[in-house]
Amino acid sequence: MSRSEWWRARLEELDRWAVAILGVGLLVRLAGLGVELLWYDEAFTAYLVRLPFPNMMQVIAGDVHPPGHYLVVRAVAALLGRSALALRLPSVVFGALSGLLLYHLLRDSAGPRAGVIAGLLFALMPAQVNYAQEARPYAMAVWAVLLAARGVQTDRWIQAALGVALALYTLNLSVFYLAPLGVWALLKDWRLALRAFGAAGVCYLPWLPNLLGQAGMVGASYWLPPPHPGALLYGLLFSTFYVQQVPPLTGQVALVAVGLTVLALIALRRDLRELAFLLVMALLPPILMFAISLVWSPVFIERALLPAGAFLVGLWAAGIDRLRWQAAVPVGLVAVPALAISLGGYYTYRPVPNQFEFSEPMAVIDAGWQPGDVIYHGSLVSYIQLEYYRPGSNLLAAGSADLAQFRSDATRRALRIQQARLSDLPGRYRRVWVFLMETSADPDAGDFQPPYPVEEQYLIVDHNGMKRWLYLLDLGGE
Repeated sequence: MSRSEWWRARLEELDRWAVAILGVGLLVRLAGLGVELLWYDEAFTAYLVRLPFPNMMQVIAGDVHPPGHYLVVRAVAALLGRSALALRLPSVVFGALSGLLLYHLLRDSAGPRAGVIAGLLFALMPAQVNYAQEARPYAMAVWAVLLAARGVQTDRWIQAALGVALALYTLNLSVFYLAPLGVWALLKDWRLALRAFGAAGVCYLPWLPNLLGQAGMVGASYWLPPPHPGALLYGLLFSTFYVQQVPPLTGQVALVAVGLTVLALIALRRDLRELAFLLVMALLPPILMFAISLVWSPVFIERALLPAGAFLVGLWAAGIDRLRWQAAVPVGLVAVPALAISLGGYYTYRPVPNQFEFSEPMAVIDAGWQPGDVIYHGSLVSYIQLEYYRPGSNLLAAGSADLAQFRSDATRRALRIQQARLSDLPGRYRRVWVFLMETSADPDAGDFQPPYPVEEQYLIVDHNGMKRWLYLLDLGGE
């Protein structure tokens, strides 16, 4: 066989739908990838991956997430740099690959057409697109959970073990997905479950002490409020169509999400035994998070529902596949516009940008910046974010209450935050930009009385009504 014939044979073997789903997933996730500024959580990722490796691991151990995603981003940043696009690129890849995994899951459980519908829906689902464009661990967590599910489905214990271990090392809340996944593996073959989860557990043992410390920190105090009664219903919308659309249409799109779920359950009523894993993986993890939030500490965060959203999309696809064409056409006439509105809204209508209007104060600082200036922050949020865009030019107020979120002095030292008192700056700098935010850690930011002559001052209010104060102070000297 000649080389050209060999390549022709390989191309004929390609699953063209798989290629299409992967291509669409990459295309919509790469669109506008580097446009928005990094918001605080992404800037925190960027800050951590530039720290010396021991410092990074110390800080991660004292935070609330495991190290998996940070290690991947650190490796990519070492190769491609620390641009916003490079930092977000791993999430893009994991998001696109997740659509491929969901396609194979549904193809082998509900049929080829259901697989195609699921893969394409996932590729275009705004919630999945949004978090596949962030330098955060959620897209990787979706991929890891789907990888584990695919391993269980195909009786490949090594693949299942890899998915379970990666899910645990990516997002602590993945445990809410791995519990029902473990039950599914046990019901299929106890030896599969033992091998896969046993191997993953051994791989996870080195991090287990840190998990216990992180869980203790969450149990003692965490920023999440208790979930409201409608949180489960809201999570159904958030993990699929998302809410980044023109507000008057949010309710209508929510009704479409509920309608598709009910329709899928009705259409699959005779097949639920074979497809029960989709229903369980879509609904049980959110219910478990909600219950734990009520009896222990709030852990119900909508971003952690994204893996459930993937299985919910699979459930919808299986249900749509079972419909007669007379019913499928009107469903499509409702669902496709809802998806188009949501995805279009995600790209065009952003009333509350992720950067929380940091672009405006940054533009003011850039316009008036002079060599030797420094930015003095009352909040860790602004410090971390501006340290990405103006590295080495930031100081955090000594004694900032924001550092209390890290559970030990060792963690706070590992962060290498540059701290100072405002009174220590004369003689070191000629001018200082004082950046204050209205936060729970600094509720009195608006009462600041400048101790030095003010050259310029600004009050900036974002779409949430959150206030930022910016003062340019003259410290004297040459």
